[in-house]
Amino acid sequence: MNHVLATENEGLREEVKQWVQQPTASQRQLEEAKRHFTRQLELKRVSKVAVEFESALDEQATSTQKITA
Repeated sequence: MNHVLATENEGLREEVKQWVQQPTASQRQLEEAKRHFTRQLELKRVSKVAVEFESALDEQATSTQKITA
């Protein structure tokens, strides 16, 4: 009888460990997703700035060509 109870307790212990670790894994996944999303936003922002800068350079070059022509 004691052996059966010990086996059941061990099974419950393992089940509780998995249950406790599950939110931790989910929290890590959430943090990683947040970091990824933040990186994506930063890349979009930098890309937009680069496009605006390139456009300004093109506009300046066009203006310079008109003045010298």
